[in-house]
Amino acid sequence: MIEWLVMTGWRQRDTAALIMEIGERLLASGLPVWRIFCTVRSLHPQYFGQAYVWREGAAQVERRPGLWELLESDDYRNNPVSLVIEQGVSLRRRLTVPDAELEHPVLVELKEQGVTDYVILPMLFSNGERSAVSFASRSPEGFSRNHLRELNDLVQVLALVLESHSLRSTAANLLDTYVGRQAGSRILNGEIRRGTARTIYSAIWYSDLRGFTELSEAYPRERVIAALNAYFEAITTAVHGRSGEVLKYIGDGVMAIFPVVDGEEGAAAACRRALDAASAAEEAMAAVNEGRAAVGAPILDYGIALHIGEVTYGNIGAADRLDFTVIGPAVNFAHRLEPLCRTVGRRPLLSRDFMEFCGADRPAEYLGRFELKGLAQPQDVYTPARRT
Repeated sequence: MIEWLVMTGWRQRDTAALIMEIGERLLASGLPVWRIFCTVRSLHPQYFGQAYVWREGAAQVERRPGLWELLESDDYRNNPVSLVIEQGVSLRRRLTVPDAELEHPVLVELKEQGVTDYVILPMLFSNGERSAVSFASRSPEGFSRNHLRELNDLVQVLALVLESHSLRSTAANLLDTYVGRQAGSRILNGEIRRGTARTIYSAIWYSDLRGFTELSEAYPRERVIAALNAYFEAITTAVHGRSGEVLKYIGDGVMAIFPVVDGEEGAAAACRRALDAASAAEEAMAAVNEGRAAVGAPILDYGIALHIGEVTYGNIGAADRLDFTVIGPAVNFAHRLEPLCRTVGRRPLLSRDFMEFCGADRPAEYLGRFELKGLAQPQDVYTPARRT
């Protein structure tokens, strides 16, 4: 097992697939394991890590993301995993002996499932952090001393492999969180040199919160941050839910793209997704404002502009400080169009190019020609037709 893990198994990048193969190989070697539970720590704004559960005969490994809130719960404090991670101890319990210590609820549950023997071991990473892995058996004899020795040796090597998984997961999570999902994937796959960029055709979203300066001056910092988070959550969830990519928050503004594929048909689909996202954002923000009004907080007003065109997408910046983003005249157009929402009292606002891809099933209302800052000629501006 150790030879396979060192020579071949470490190449498996998917943790669940690795745990699956370890379980099957342990069974094939004669070690009577029925269940493996393995935790892998990672940096993520919502999760402190993920657990993987393999059971004999199961078609796949169960994945259990661990929310940060779980660390403060009784479920965690009363679980052997907390002892292993926080104190570095190991634990072995024979569940069927007359005087069995079943001090943790999970041991009672496992006994009810027919488990006879249980062992949980720490996995020490190079940075001093610990994860945990447990093995459970349904064999009447449980694990022998030799089995326990073999498992302990295996776990020392498994920790090295899973640390590399944890580091890669952390890198992917942080990139997804701070630069966006698609951009994060491209950076992780090696697109890190300054000037590395490509031209793509994309629907472009720019939205901005109204009256943020006044809000910042009139309310405590905590309330301002809460308002911003509620606004960003509503917008970002709407964009990501329609296969868009939020690239950055610019103060209280949001820049996002809906990349186009397959020519004009793809352009129409990208525009429809952007419109659907705008509609979803409107519903989400209505709910946010309803909650704010109920407690006497000011309503959050905002604008949304949608455009479509070619953008340059890639690494831009200084040698030691890069931004993976989009630039180009089309991006500037969306940015210039959005402030008009305040003037006309409508949102989202659509450029003529964007409107032409919307289709007959998404009728638009013509608002007129308007001067936009930085553009030489007045521009035709549209908005989705109001439903009657």
